[in-house]
Amino acid sequence: MRKFLPLLLLLILLSGMVEAAPRIVVLPLQNEGKPQDSWYVLGLTDAIARMVNQANFGVGLGWRTVREGLLAESLGRKRELSDEDYENLLDRISPDYYLRGSYLVEWAEELGEEDRYSVEIAALSWPREEELFHIRFTGTDLFAIEVEIYTELRLRMGEPLDDEGLELAKELIIADASAYRWYCRGISTVGSSAQELGYLTEAVNRNEAFWVARRELARVYLEEDDVRHALSELLTVYREQPEEPWTLKYYGDILSALNEKEKSNRMYRRAGLVDEREWRLHLELGALLEEMGAVTLAERSYDKLLLKDSRFYEAYRGLGAILLSRGEYHEALDILKRGRSLANDEAEYIFLLGQAYSYNGEQEEAIETFHRAVLQAPTNGEYAYELGYAYYRNRENVKADEWWREASLLGYSPEDPLAP
Repeated sequence: MRKFLPLLLLLILLSGMVEAAPRIVVLPLQNEGKPQDSWYVLGLTDAIARMVNQANFGVGLGWRTVREGLLAESLGRKRELSDEDYENLLDRISPDYYLRGSYLVEWAEELGEEDRYSVEIAALSWPREEELFHIRFTGTDLFAIEVEIYTELRLRMGEPLDDEGLELAKELIIADASAYRWYCRGISTVGSSAQELGYLTEAVNRNEAFWVARRELARVYLEEDDVRHALSELLTVYREQPEEPWTLKYYGDILSALNEKEKSNRMYRRAGLVDEREWRLHLELGALLEEMGAVTLAERSYDKLLLKDSRFYEAYRGLGAILLSRGEYHEALDILKRGRSLANDEAEYIFLLGQAYSYNGEQEEAIETFHRAVLQAPTNGEYAYELGYAYYRNRENVKADEWWREASLLGYSPEDPLAP
């Protein structure tokens, strides 16, 4: 299961039911200045996406999702992306709207002068490419620019901000402004956790009360198997933010690494109480809890994903797998068929659907579906074996033997010693 996690944020974006909240992708803007300024845009995209999610008028997708899309398209190693690369990416993730543009940081040359930021943004629908707005902001306060972009986006989406909403947006953006840039640099590092660790450490050193950066610092320590430092940083955050859902989630991860399973589950349960607006959290929690066998908790997160947006592919996949494991085959087939149009021929999803057909006695459909799974993953012995079993249940013993032989050649041995 864990090996599929890098693609989850990409797969949830595939097209589906039209009544769901709009998905808005903030593409990386083009840096018109110095190469070392490139960190800024990643912070901006994540800020806009985060505000969209918290406002609950859409599903905002920032640099994390785009990065996964680039990796899935084998574009992650490119220094520069062409218009065709971006078109391929948008085709793959199929958003409702996307933001694209450029930025320039003009650093102050004289002591006492302020840095200036110029950001140009165009918002367009996809795939019709109808322009919602095209605006350019220049100023000395990058946080004010982000609020302006967000305000314009809300207005064009038919969800204008009132005075109270505008103040909340400003508070969200400008909180801990003194360390914000360093935090953005930390989370935007793709290839080096040691570099990320350095940036986040500097952010915390600059502002000891920068709880988001300290929380992410704990996450990176844990990824580096430094559980002692991870726990120390996380406990500092937990004392200040005992109900913050990501803090609880990371605390659960640390406790799990310490083999404190009961305490870990308690933290995950508390994190899962947050509403559906925290969809990124529920996406990670659902997959993690399903893998741990805490299926009731996993179901809650998957259900909240579907409350947020009915196009969350992973929710259908996760719920289908859980229902199959319980022997609720009819319900599993129903949920997997509902999400089938989102799967985009992803092998694992097709395989689960094939199992649901087979367990419901629909062997012809199972055989056809398993063949599709084998076509997508020809070296997967389990898929070949289950195709053989579908033929066996359909009383086609010769073909069953052929596929069991193929599964054996691929190195697959069924867990059931009584199985053919």
